[in-house]
Amino acid sequence: MWINPVLWFQDRVAYYHIATGRTAYPTIRLCAVGDSLHWTLAYGVKKTESLFWSNFYFHQIDNGALVGVPSTGSYTQVDWWNPWLKVWD
Repeated sequence: MWINPVLWFQDRVAYYHIATGRTAYPTIRLCAVGDSLHWTLAYGVKKTESLFWSNFYFHQIDNGALVGVPSTGSYTQVDWWNPWLKVWD
């Protein structure tokens, strides 16, 4: 597995990395809960669009617990300041 060390702050970058990767590459996201930092793994994407704006939603897993449970079709948005790291295997 290879993780790109560049931090990406645009959800669009993570969306296209997951959606267009030849094997649906995941991304890792750094996020904050209270006063601590942790990582989530985003492995599925959904996008809604209007004429002027796109919203990006992600299936994520966080320390073994599901964030946005895939079986219900639930996707979650992320805060704009959470950086993404691209992953390849």
